[in-house]
Amino acid sequence: MEQAATGGDCVGLAWTVDNTNTGGRLHGGAVASVMMAAAPLALAAGDGDGSGGQGGSASWLPAAVSLRFLEPVRSGGQLTGRARVLRRGRTLAFIEAEAVAAGGSRVGVAMITLHRVAGRATAGPSLLEKPSGPAGATWPRVGQRAPSAYTHGLGMEVETIGSHGAAVKAPLAPNEGRAGCFDEGAIVGLLDTCGAIAAYTTSIDGGRGASSTLGLDLSFITPLVGDCRAVSRALGRSGEVATGCVEASMVGRHAVAGDRNGVAVVGTITYRLQSDGELKS
Repeated sequence: MEQAATGGDCVGLAWTVDNTNTGGRLHGGAVASVMMAAAPLALAAGDGDGSGGQGGSASWLPAAVSLRFLEPVRSGGQLTGRARVLRRGRTLAFIEAEAVAAGGSRVGVAMITLHRVAGRATAGPSLLEKPSGPAGATWPRVGQRAPSAYTHGLGMEVETIGSHGAAVKAPLAPNEGRAGCFDEGAIVGLLDTCGAIAAYTTSIDGGRGASSTLGLDLSFITPLVGDCRAVSRALGRSGEVATGCVEASMVGRHAVAGDRNGVAVVGTITYRLQSDGELKS
């Protein structure tokens, strides 16, 4: 893979047999690679060193990535990755990327969030091996209803908060949408809130501050036709960026057609955690 001659924010990848899958088409990983490689180049094209105006010693690493593959690349020519900076702040950059085949058709698109790491990147603490949630966290509390005006409207209640995990629930009644199902937007709201609570169990300040959602990718398995429970587990944290897994199911795990375990929605979510004195982008 090499920087394309068409611009500083473009990356080119030649179509070769080595880059194909078992079906003889360009592998999805190769398509993703050109888009991922183009993202930091778009930053560099904007300020000369890719550091977001903070000097050349910084690295920009992925915090959240969402990929969509529009059509297969069957043969011939060069695949080109292009990227465009949508917004860049002090520590975060939001980038739109695409992969374009030799004939000019767009074959892949991506939304990429990069976070700035000063100096050499290091691995964050493992949250799966050594629980270290804060004692006496002040927000939220088990049994507390509606941490925000939006979740108040959903009828949300915090069920449990543990080491790097949380669960919330909400009734169907105020959230009923099409065909008597729990509204999809309300499910996203519950998962987003639950994920933020789980992410803050990794914080030493017990959740005093603000979180902002960087990325949320969900798969809807089956309609949810009753009260909803959202569960989240924090998977890892690097500086101010935390990632977790989320799922939504029926309260009581019953009446979900075709799914023995009752899980209706699964996904991953990425947050930026900030203390009260760090509410700047």
